[in-house]
Amino acid sequence: MRDDIRELQNTLTATELACVPPGVQSTSEDIYPAVQTTYPDLCDEDLRCDDVCANGADQPEWKHAVRRVQQQLGRQNNTRITPHDAHGKWQIERPNLYLVPVNDDWTEHFRNTVHTPVEPSDTDATPETIASLLPTRLWGATAGSQTKGYFDEMRPRDCVLFYRDGDFFAGGVVGRTLENPDIGSWLWNNPDSRFIFTIEEYRDWGPAITRIWDTLGYNGTPRVQGFLRAKPERLENLRSDERTIEHALFGTTPTSPTQVDEDASTSVTDTYSTVEPERTTTVRDRILRDQTLVTELKSQYDHTC
Repeated sequence: MRDDIRELQNTLTATELACVPPGVQSTSEDIYPAVQTTYPDLCDEDLRCDDVCANGADQPEWKHAVRRVQQQLGRQNNTRITPHDAHGKWQIERPNLYLVPVNDDWTEHFRNTVHTPVEPSDTDATPETIASLLPTRLWGATAGSQTKGYFDEMRPRDCVLFYRDGDFFAGGVVGRTLENPDIGSWLWNNPDSRFIFTIEEYRDWGPAITRIWDTLGYNGTPRVQGFLRAKPERLENLRSDERTIEHALFGTTPTSPTQVDEDASTSVTDTYSTVEPERTTTVRDRILRDQTLVTELKSQYDHTC
Protein backbone atom coordinates (compact mmCIF):
# COMPACT_ATOMS: atom_id res chain seq x y z
CA MET A 1 0.00 0.00 0.00
CA ARG A 2 1.37 3.39 -0.95
CA ASP A 3 2.24 5.74 1.90
CA ASP A 4 -0.41 8.37 1.16
CA ILE A 5 -3.16 5.76 0.94
CA ARG A 6 -1.99 4.20 4.20
CA GLU A 7 -1.98 7.62 5.87
CA LEU A 8 -5.47 8.35 4.61
CA GLN A 9 -6.75 4.99 5.79
CA ASN A 10 -5.14 5.33 9.23
CA THR A 11 -6.43 8.89 9.64
CA LEU A 12 -10.00 8.03 8.68
CA THR A 13 -9.93 5.06 11.04
CA ALA A 14 -8.58 7.06 13.98
CA THR A 15 -11.06 9.92 13.45
CA GLU A 16 -13.97 7.61 12.59
CA LEU A 17 -14.64 9.63 9.43
CA ALA A 18 -15.09 12.82 11.45
CA CYS A 19 -15.01 14.83 8.21
CA VAL A 20 -18.44 13.44 7.30
CA PRO A 21 -21.44 15.29 8.80
CA PRO A 22 -23.97 13.37 10.93
CA GLY A 23 -27.07 11.83 9.40
CA VAL A 24 -27.75 9.28 6.66
CA GLN A 25 -24.96 9.74 4.11
CA SER A 26 -24.34 8.21 0.72
CA THR A 27 -20.88 6.78 0.07
CA SER A 28 -20.62 8.23 -3.44
CA GLU A 29 -22.57 11.47 -3.02
CA ASP A 30 -21.60 12.52 0.50
CA ILE A 31 -18.71 10.56 2.00
CA TYR A 32 -16.30 10.62 -0.94
CA PRO A 33 -16.65 14.40 -1.44
CA ALA A 34 -16.22 15.06 2.30
CA VAL A 35 -13.04 12.99 2.43
CA GLN A 36 -11.60 14.55 -0.72
CA THR A 37 -12.35 18.09 0.50
CA THR A 38 -10.75 17.46 3.88
CA TYR A 39 -7.70 15.49 2.69
CA PRO A 40 -7.00 16.59 -0.91
CA ASP A 41 -3.29 15.75 -0.72
CA LEU A 42 -4.11 12.13 0.19
CA CYS A 43 -6.67 11.60 -2.58
CA ASP A 44 -4.66 10.98 -5.75
CA GLU A 45 -7.07 10.61 -8.67
CA ASP A 46 -4.33 9.17 -10.89
CA LEU A 47 -3.67 6.11 -8.71
CA ARG A 48 -6.33 3.64 -9.86
CA CYS A 49 -7.62 0.52 -8.12
CA ASP A 50 -6.84 -1.65 -11.16
CA ASP A 51 -3.22 -0.41 -11.04
CA VAL A 52 -2.90 -1.75 -7.50
CA CYS A 53 -4.95 -4.95 -7.64
CA ALA A 54 -5.56 -7.36 -10.49
CA ASN A 55 -9.27 -7.42 -9.67
CA GLY A 56 -9.50 -3.70 -8.94
CA ALA A 57 -12.15 -1.39 -10.35
CA ASP A 58 -11.54 1.54 -12.65
CA GLN A 59 -11.69 4.19 -9.91
CA PRO A 60 -9.19 5.95 -7.65
CA GLU A 61 -7.55 3.77 -5.02
CA TRP A 62 -8.28 6.34 -2.28
CA LYS A 63 -11.99 5.57 -2.65
CA HIS A 64 -11.16 1.92 -2.07
CA ALA A 65 -9.40 2.95 1.14
CA VAL A 66 -12.51 4.85 2.24
CA ARG A 67 -14.67 1.77 1.69
CA ARG A 68 -12.23 -0.38 3.67
CA VAL A 69 -12.49 2.03 6.60
CA GLN A 70 -16.28 2.08 6.36
CA GLN A 71 -16.44 -1.70 6.47
CA GLN A 72 -13.96 -1.92 9.32
CA LEU A 73 -15.75 0.67 11.48
CA GLY A 74 -19.15 -0.73 10.57
CA ARG A 75 -18.21 -4.12 12.06
CA GLN A 76 -17.14 -2.58 15.38
CA ASN A 77 -19.27 -1.64 18.36
CA ASN A 78 -19.61 1.96 19.58
CA THR A 79 -18.39 3.77 16.47
CA ARG A 80 -19.97 6.86 14.94
CA ILE A 81 -20.65 5.12 11.62
CA THR A 82 -22.92 2.10 10.98
CA PRO A 83 -24.42 0.59 7.81
CA HIS A 84 -27.86 1.92 6.90
CA ASP A 85 -30.70 -0.22 5.57
CA ALA A 86 -30.55 1.54 2.21
CA HIS A 87 -27.85 0.26 -0.13
CA GLY A 88 -24.77 2.48 -0.32
CA LYS A 89 -25.79 4.60 2.66
CA TRP A 90 -24.37 4.91 6.16
CA GLN A 91 -25.71 6.31 9.40
CA ILE A 92 -23.32 8.82 10.93
CA GLU A 93 -23.97 9.30 14.66
CA ARG A 94 -24.77 12.76 15.96
CA PRO A 95 -22.27 14.24 18.44
CA ASN A 96 -22.70 13.86 22.18
CA LEU A 97 -21.79 16.29 24.95
CA TYR A 98 -19.23 15.92 27.73
CA LEU A 99 -18.96 18.16 30.78
CA VAL A 100 -15.45 18.25 32.22
CA PRO A 101 -14.53 19.97 35.51
CA VAL A 102 -11.12 21.61 35.95
CA ASN A 103 -10.31 22.16 39.62
CA ASP A 104 -7.98 24.80 41.01
CA ASP A 105 -4.99 22.44 41.15
CA TRP A 106 -5.26 21.74 37.41
CA THR A 107 -5.82 25.26 36.11
CA GLU A 108 -2.17 25.76 35.17
CA HIS A 109 -2.07 22.36 33.48
CA PHE A 110 -5.11 23.38 31.44
CA ARG A 111 -3.36 26.54 30.29
CA ASN A 112 -0.32 24.51 29.23
CA THR A 113 -2.02 21.70 27.32
CA VAL A 114 -5.44 22.99 26.18
CA HIS A 115 -5.37 26.78 26.08
CA THR A 116 -1.87 26.48 24.60
CA PRO A 117 -1.30 23.51 22.25
CA VAL A 118 1.34 20.96 23.22
CA GLU A 119 4.28 21.31 20.85
CA PRO A 120 6.55 18.55 19.53
CA SER A 121 9.60 17.83 21.66
CA ASP A 122 13.08 16.69 20.66
CA THR A 123 13.40 14.59 23.82
CA ASP A 124 12.79 10.87 23.96
CA ALA A 125 10.21 11.35 26.73
CA THR A 126 7.29 12.02 24.36
CA PRO A 127 5.07 8.90 24.20
CA GLU A 128 5.04 7.45 20.71
CA THR A 129 1.24 7.28 20.62
CA ILE A 130 0.88 11.07 20.87
CA ALA A 131 4.06 12.27 19.11
CA SER A 132 2.59 12.09 15.60
CA LEU A 133 -0.41 14.23 16.63
CA LEU A 134 1.60 17.16 17.97
CA PRO A 135 1.13 20.08 18.02
CA THR A 136 -2.35 19.66 19.48
CA ARG A 137 -4.51 20.65 22.41
CA LEU A 138 -5.23 17.77 24.74
CA TRP A 139 -6.72 16.90 28.09
CA GLY A 140 -7.15 13.81 30.21
CA ALA A 141 -9.78 12.43 32.56
CA THR A 142 -8.61 10.72 35.74
CA ALA A 143 -9.57 7.09 36.30
CA GLY A 144 -12.72 6.65 38.38
CA SER A 145 -15.73 4.38 38.78
CA GLN A 146 -17.71 6.07 35.97
CA THR A 147 -14.92 7.59 33.91
CA LYS A 148 -13.93 4.62 31.77
CA GLY A 149 -17.51 3.92 30.75
CA TYR A 150 -18.06 7.50 29.67
CA PHE A 151 -14.67 7.69 27.95
CA ASP A 152 -15.30 4.47 25.99
CA GLU A 153 -18.36 6.18 24.50
CA MET A 154 -16.45 9.33 23.50
CA ARG A 155 -16.17 9.80 19.75
CA PRO A 156 -14.53 12.26 17.36
CA ARG A 157 -16.74 15.35 16.90
CA ASP A 158 -18.30 15.01 20.37
CA CYS A 159 -18.61 18.41 22.07
CA VAL A 160 -16.81 19.28 25.31
CA LEU A 161 -17.52 22.04 27.82
CA PHE A 162 -14.93 22.76 30.51
CA TYR A 163 -16.21 23.87 33.93
CA ARG A 164 -14.57 25.90 36.71
CA ASP A 165 -15.80 28.16 39.51
CA GLY A 166 -19.49 27.81 38.78
CA ASP A 167 -19.57 28.22 35.00
CA PHE A 168 -18.31 26.88 31.69
CA PHE A 169 -15.16 28.75 30.67
CA ALA A 170 -13.99 26.92 27.52
CA GLY A 171 -15.12 24.38 24.97
CA GLY A 172 -14.42 22.56 21.73
CA VAL A 173 -14.89 19.24 19.96
CA VAL A 174 -13.07 15.94 20.35
CA GLY A 175 -10.43 15.08 17.77
CA ARG A 176 -8.83 11.80 18.87
CA THR A 177 -9.13 9.60 21.95
CA LEU A 178 -6.30 7.60 23.51
CA GLU A 179 -6.20 5.54 26.70
CA ASN A 180 -2.58 5.72 27.80
CA PRO A 181 -1.16 6.35 31.32
CA ASP A 182 2.22 7.26 29.78
CA ILE A 183 0.71 10.44 28.33
CA GLY A 184 -0.69 11.43 31.72
CA SER A 185 2.69 10.83 33.32
CA TRP A 186 4.50 12.78 30.62
CA LEU A 187 2.27 15.84 30.67
CA TRP A 188 1.00 16.10 34.23
CA ASN A 189 3.09 13.61 36.23
CA ASN A 190 -0.15 11.74 36.84
CA PRO A 191 -0.59 8.30 35.23
CA ASP A 192 -4.16 8.15 36.58
CA SER A 193 -5.08 10.78 33.97
CA ARG A 194 -5.01 8.07 31.35
CA PHE A 195 -8.16 8.85 29.37
CA ILE A 196 -6.75 11.30 26.83
CA PHE A 197 -8.65 13.30 24.22
CA THR A 198 -7.47 15.99 21.83
CA ILE A 199 -9.45 19.20 21.41
CA GLU A 200 -10.22 20.85 18.07
CA GLU A 201 -12.10 24.08 17.31
CA TYR A 202 -11.15 25.34 20.76
CA ARG A 203 -13.04 28.31 22.23
CA ASP A 204 -11.63 30.20 25.18
CA TRP A 205 -15.15 30.80 26.53
CA GLY A 206 -18.31 28.80 27.12
CA PRO A 207 -22.09 29.25 27.20
CA ALA A 208 -23.77 30.18 30.48
CA ILE A 209 -24.19 27.08 32.63
CA THR A 210 -27.67 28.05 33.82
CA ARG A 211 -29.00 28.00 30.25
CA ILE A 212 -27.33 24.69 29.44
CA TRP A 213 -28.56 23.19 32.74
CA ASP A 214 -32.14 24.22 32.02
CA THR A 215 -31.99 23.01 28.43
CA LEU A 216 -30.66 19.62 29.49
CA GLY A 217 -33.35 19.36 32.16
CA TYR A 218 -31.01 18.91 35.14
CA ASN A 219 -32.32 19.63 38.63
CA GLY A 220 -30.45 21.29 41.46
CA THR A 221 -27.59 23.74 41.53
CA PRO A 222 -25.72 23.98 38.21
CA ARG A 223 -22.40 22.38 39.11
CA VAL A 224 -20.14 19.82 37.44
CA GLN A 225 -18.35 17.68 40.01
CA GLY A 226 -17.07 14.84 37.85
CA PHE A 227 -16.34 13.81 34.26
CA LEU A 228 -19.85 13.52 32.81
CA ARG A 229 -21.47 12.46 29.54
CA ALA A 230 -24.92 13.98 29.05
CA LYS A 231 -27.48 11.33 28.17
CA PRO A 232 -28.42 11.49 24.48
CA GLU A 233 -32.12 12.00 25.21
CA ARG A 234 -31.24 15.17 27.15
CA LEU A 235 -29.59 16.63 24.05
CA GLU A 236 -32.76 16.80 21.96
CA ASN A 237 -33.54 20.36 23.09
CA LEU A 238 -30.03 21.40 22.00
CA ARG A 239 -30.73 19.90 18.58
CA SER A 240 -33.98 21.77 18.03
CA ASP A 241 -34.69 23.31 14.62
CA GLU A 242 -32.14 20.96 13.01
CA ARG A 243 -29.24 22.90 14.52
CA THR A 244 -26.08 21.03 15.40
CA ILE A 245 -24.90 20.81 18.99
CA GLU A 246 -21.96 23.04 18.04
CA HIS A 247 -24.38 25.71 16.90
CA ALA A 248 -26.49 25.38 20.03
CA LEU A 249 -23.47 25.61 22.33
CA PHE A 250 -21.25 28.08 20.53
CA GLY A 251 -23.45 29.83 18.00
CA THR A 252 -21.44 28.40 15.10
CA THR A 253 -21.76 25.61 12.58
CA PRO A 254 -18.25 24.57 11.46
CA THR A 255 -17.73 24.23 7.72
CA SER A 256 -15.03 21.61 8.33
CA PRO A 257 -13.50 19.81 11.33
CA THR A 258 -10.71 22.38 11.43
CA GLN A 259 -12.48 25.66 10.69
CA VAL A 260 -15.11 27.57 12.66
CA ASP A 261 -17.56 29.75 10.75
CA GLU A 262 -16.80 33.21 12.07
CA ASP A 263 -19.99 34.67 10.59
CA ALA A 264 -22.48 32.28 12.19
CA SER A 265 -25.40 33.57 14.21
CA THR A 266 -25.89 33.76 17.96
CA SER A 267 -26.27 30.56 20.00
CA VAL A 268 -29.79 29.35 20.80
CA THR A 269 -28.69 28.60 24.36
CA ASP A 270 -26.76 31.79 25.00
CA THR A 271 -27.46 35.37 24.12
CA TYR A 272 -23.95 36.70 23.76
CA SER A 273 -21.95 36.52 20.57
CA THR A 274 -18.98 34.31 19.77
CA VAL A 275 -16.64 37.16 20.65
CA GLU A 276 -14.81 36.29 23.87
CA PRO A 277 -16.65 37.97 26.77
CA GLU A 278 -14.98 40.33 29.19
CA ARG A 279 -13.52 38.76 32.33
CA THR A 280 -13.10 39.84 35.92
CA THR A 281 -10.94 38.45 38.73
CA THR A 282 -12.57 37.46 42.02
CA VAL A 283 -11.21 36.12 45.29
CA ARG A 284 -13.27 33.66 47.29
CA ASP A 285 -13.04 31.36 50.31
CA ARG A 286 -14.42 27.85 50.19
CA ILE A 287 -14.60 24.92 52.57
CA LEU A 288 -12.46 21.96 51.52
CA ARG A 289 -14.55 18.78 51.54
CA ASP A 290 -14.00 15.25 50.30
CA GLN A 291 -16.30 15.16 47.27
CA THR A 292 -15.39 11.68 45.98
CA LEU A 293 -18.54 9.88 47.16
CA VAL A 294 -20.80 12.81 46.26
CA THR A 295 -19.32 13.01 42.76
CA GLU A 296 -19.73 9.30 42.09
CA LEU A 297 -23.35 9.24 43.33
CA LYS A 298 -24.35 12.31 41.30
CA SER A 299 -22.63 10.89 38.23
CA GLN A 300 -24.34 7.51 38.70
CA TYR A 301 -27.79 9.14 38.89
CA ASP A 302 -27.12 11.61 36.06
CA HIS A 303 -27.35 14.59 38.43
CA THR A 304 -31.08 13.89 38.91
CA CYS A 305 -32.89 13.43 42.21
